[in-house]
Amino acid sequence: MTESLCWYCKLFGKPSRRINFIIVTGAAHSLIYERVKCIFRNDSYISSSTDGIRLRDYKTLTDINDKLFNDGNHSSSIDQAVSTPMEACCNGSTVMPNDIEDVSNSLQLNTFKKQMIELLRSKVEEKSKERRSKSWILLSGSIFLEPPLLNIFLQFTALNSLSSSFTLTVLCFLVKEARLFENWLPHHRSIQDYQEHTFREYDTHIRNFFLLLNSSKYLQDNTLLVDEGTILNDSTLQALMQGLFRKESSKYRASDKQLRADMAKLLSPVQRTIRDIFVTRRDLKSHYHRRAKIRLEPLFHDLQQSSAAVNAARQIANIVLDDFKCMNDGELKAYRKLCVCGFQNHDLENGNTIAAQLVHLAVYLLKNNNDDGSIPLIYSIVLAICEIGAHFYLRHDLFNHTPEIYTLSLLLVSQRQYPITLSGLRLCNTILKADQNEYKYVTNYLTHDPLTARKILNAIIWLLSPNQTLKKIWEESKEEQENEYHASESTKTESAVYISERDCFRHAEILISQSCISNLASLFYGSVDNCMQLTQDDVYQLTEVIDVLTDSRLLACIQGEYHCPPSVVLVSELCALLKPILLYSSPSVCLALINQNNILSTVPKTVQILLQMNEVNKNLINLCINFYIYACLEIKIIQNLSRDSLQCYFMLPSIARTCPLVLATFGIDYIERKGKIEWLHGHNNPETYLNELTQIFRATLDDKDLEVVSAVYATVGLFLPDSFVIDSTTENRIKESKRYWFDSNYPFWVFNNIILLCNEQQDKDASREIRAISALTTLLHKRKHIPFEEAKSIAQKNISKCKAFRSENMASVTCTGATIYSFTDMLFPTDHNYVESIIISIGKNTTIEKDIEKTTRSVIAADRIAEDQIYRHRVKTQDHSQRSRKTINDWKDPSIVDGIEQMRIGQNAEHFFFVYLQNLYGSADVTPTKNWRSSSRLTTYPKYRQTVDDSAGFDFELHDTRQLFVRGSGSTTKLCYFEVKGTSGSFNETHSRFYISQNELYMCQSIVDDSQRREHEAYFIVVIENCLDAEKIAFGTVFNWSDNFHKLDISPETYRCRIISSSLTNVSNSKKEETRDYNNDQQQQRMKTNNRYGNSTTQNVSTKKDDAASRPYVPPYRRNAD
Repeated sequence: MTESLCWYCKLFGKPSRRINFIIVTGAAHSLIYERVKCIFRNDSYISSSTDGIRLRDYKTLTDINDKLFNDGNHSSSIDQAVSTPMEACCNGSTVMPNDIEDVSNSLQLNTFKKQMIELLRSKVEEKSKERRSKSWILLSGSIFLEPPLLNIFLQFTALNSLSSSFTLTVLCFLVKEARLFENWLPHHRSIQDYQEHTFREYDTHIRNFFLLLNSSKYLQDNTLLVDEGTILNDSTLQALMQGLFRKESSKYRASDKQLRADMAKLLSPVQRTIRDIFVTRRDLKSHYHRRAKIRLEPLFHDLQQSSAAVNAARQIANIVLDDFKCMNDGELKAYRKLCVCGFQNHDLENGNTIAAQLVHLAVYLLKNNNDDGSIPLIYSIVLAICEIGAHFYLRHDLFNHTPEIYTLSLLLVSQRQYPITLSGLRLCNTILKADQNEYKYVTNYLTHDPLTARKILNAIIWLLSPNQTLKKIWEESKEEQENEYHASESTKTESAVYISERDCFRHAEILISQSCISNLASLFYGSVDNCMQLTQDDVYQLTEVIDVLTDSRLLACIQGEYHCPPSVVLVSELCALLKPILLYSSPSVCLALINQNNILSTVPKTVQILLQMNEVNKNLINLCINFYIYACLEIKIIQNLSRDSLQCYFMLPSIARTCPLVLATFGIDYIERKGKIEWLHGHNNPETYLNELTQIFRATLDDKDLEVVSAVYATVGLFLPDSFVIDSTTENRIKESKRYWFDSNYPFWVFNNIILLCNEQQDKDASREIRAISALTTLLHKRKHIPFEEAKSIAQKNISKCKAFRSENMASVTCTGATIYSFTDMLFPTDHNYVESIIISIGKNTTIEKDIEKTTRSVIAADRIAEDQIYRHRVKTQDHSQRSRKTINDWKDPSIVDGIEQMRIGQNAEHFFFVYLQNLYGSADVTPTKNWRSSSRLTTYPKYRQTVDDSAGFDFELHDTRQLFVRGSGSTTKLCYFEVKGTSGSFNETHSRFYISQNELYMCQSIVDDSQRREHEAYFIVVIENCLDAEKIAFGTVFNWSDNFHKLDISPETYRCRIISSSLTNVSNSKKEETRDYNNDQQQQRMKTNNRYGNSTTQNVSTKKDDAASRPYVPPYRRNAD
């Protein structure tokens, strides 16, 4: 008889030790972790597979249905509890959560270590399988690249008492820079975040990891190094995982020295810019769309055929419920958009989409449901609809163009089958959650069925009814104990009570995960008619349930098992539901609620429990406090304030949000004025710069600092702290505040000096012009105090001159970090509806402002055009790698220049080198914002203000993919940094002197001192000669300073440098040269040429000027050193 193996033993083989750790690590933001978890858990194996549908938790739902909602099943449930079969091959598996955020935090590290020791020392003979350590334990995350964590396991291997208890396998997925960048993109953060955090942290992790790996034989034998980009599908990943614990050799095993060397070099530095974000997003968007269309379109055609519809629905449900977990936001959006909007134009309006067809099929199955066989399919279809409709914007298309979805949701909540009712509440929640401000979907529900609120409330009360049953069981148990039953009977009763309590907790956990009751409260906020459907009996039942959920007997069942007890979370949800009932219901219902004295103890008890959790959930606490304050304390607050003669200027947000009567009674100022506003800039909604409108706004308002930008919407939050007032001393604590999101439907926003026009891509120019007129009218009215009608007339006249309402140019805030404003910095639309009534007739030919980065030559400063043209001809004759070194005899003295010309020398030198780089790599790959970092760029390209950084320690950067400046090792190419120096005359190694800043020295030395960086980066000194003569400007010298760090002789006091000539072959010659140079310094004028921040070359020329002219030049960064 063959032994039956579980999924894990089939995948990995039978466990060789009691505990087998699998660590999956690699880059942050990678989806590989979710892909591994899906295979590790294998939903298709351990989930309930009902007629081809994989539903991971469906068996739990049917168990709860049988035990709590079907009468007479308690005895059978007891039998099932004691007779559950146990697998003999292993003790199962678990995915262990990782709570370590920082390995430098000794407390977190020690807690993790103790947790691992407890696992390894746990008793093998535990009778309860749930209490035994699992045989297979998966840990994942980029944090496990860090040596302090891996060293914990290496320490265990040295202890005989622990080493025999476990095995360790590290599955390390490494990425190239392009993959790292793509993984980061869906998180919509600023480009600075990628450069300064994501790339830098991953690079550091990799270096530290390989230092440890190269020093540990044990780790090498138990680590697999894999290029994530080669794992293209799940079958390849599963095949890889099957070899983790098998002894056969693997091409990924880190014991291969050459493999370690190659994988350590996989990441090469690339300097990314905002332009890379847009290019990569565009390419990925097209790729995701094509892939989703190929997969979904055949299923959509089957879904329209009655004979194939059910099978197609099963496949779509599996894609949505399983595969969506392993997709990033970009890929998810492609799938959701095709599901909601269809494959052809007008599919959405015609209901010819996957989502609409799924809704239609679910309604059909519900109306023709003669047995329970179709329940799993209906349940899975509804969950898929909820998932498809979860997108922030696409959901509105679904709910507005598919009216049958309201029919479906109400049919579902009217059923009394546990999975179906749950799915109905979840769908109602998905719909109502889409609009918590104007409650338009509440109106849609009322229009569809006036009894919507009653039906949904009935479903909630039915789902909560097992808690009332539990209360009766408690009462019966108490009576039995008082009647002194026989011991055997008493034990049986206690067992039945325990099982009922346990099942109620499982039920509570399902309720809070499947249907968010707090969002259903919008039904009662949005309609007084809905509130009038509530009865006193509803209040009694809901408050009775709250009593049970906070009962100590129920709470005792789950201590130590949850971060936050599900019963307590459910109480918070019910508080949110009760608040609008208290506000808007009939007087008799309100009085019935207020008279429930038990609320005075149960709600504070809930808050106390929530505050004692390791991770305090402020949202849940606020739900309780908001209801409690309003229900019990608002009148007392008013009474106390009435006794105080002092004026109240500020109210805690928790009171202001829940007690509007308090604010109205005492005329307290808007609470928003005490907070701070945060504007988020995501690259999924980039701002574009509207140059022509900017000039119009500046001229009209006489304000040269204004900037007009356009985006689809604004993501704006309001920070309101409860414990402090935000001012200059507390701004650094702003993130401690509660953040509330603004309604984003404004036609425009004014953030101090930035005017944001909210324009959809499909908006016509007439609509865009109206928004511009409205914004300018508001500014004239509120900032210039011009009467509204006059302001509107001025705005309409001036905006009518504009010919471009669209742009491809990036704004100054595009993809930057969040910006913070005071409430007084903001302006909101004034009478925009009145402005909208203006009839706009655009007879002019409107244009799109083209991306100036694509037309570099057209935006060069007017006074630089002549030089630019000469430089572009001259660089064609230049070759940085073929320079003839000038000797002392053919060197010509440079001319003496003044301070202004010193600046021109530096600007000309950098301009010339930039043109040279463009000639080598092309203007598409070398652009001002991508490659030129110094502020000298603004002299030539004044419109390109982004990415200027004079503290970077270099002037230019270039990924030398063609290896024109330096050859990499193998397939590795280097990121090159260039510091450019200029001279008025010709350059000579013997005579020329220049200054190096501390930043430049540090930048180069950081590469020199790091062998890993030297493999991927290089630092060059570039000297351009004859910078004041455009016809003679040329390369003086170019050398790789990071490759020959001692080629520069640097004075430690002044940072003044000279190049050690390659012709000097011995120390004596060097000393003679230094002596001669020193004597010359005392007698000769220093001829200085300069770029920004004193990066100048100094050459010795004879002069009879006064001593003031001969003093050594001190660069600006050192002038105030004393």
